[in-house]
Amino acid sequence: MRSKSIILIMALVIVLSWSSSVFSLAEITHRAINEHIAQHVVNGFSLKDYLINNLGFIGGENDVLRGDDAGQTLGTLLLTLQNA
Repeated sequence: MRSKSIILIMALVIVLSWSSSVFSLAEITHRAINEHIAQHVVNGFSLKDYLINNLGFIGGENDVLRGDDAGQTLGTLLLTLQNA
């Protein structure tokens, strides 16, 4: 019984240490996901509604931030935070 526990723990450690690189996505993939979320309702979440109701962006994702539209700026911000 003890040897099975040791084997299970070792297998769990190996899987967890290996999985961090498996679920990594490229920047272009993150950008595509962020753009899709900005333009569609996903699992009942609407970025437009969130921006209007919680952050005060009257125009939703169409409000301009530093020359870019809010969807692109927030996507860039998310990428920056994920890479930090």
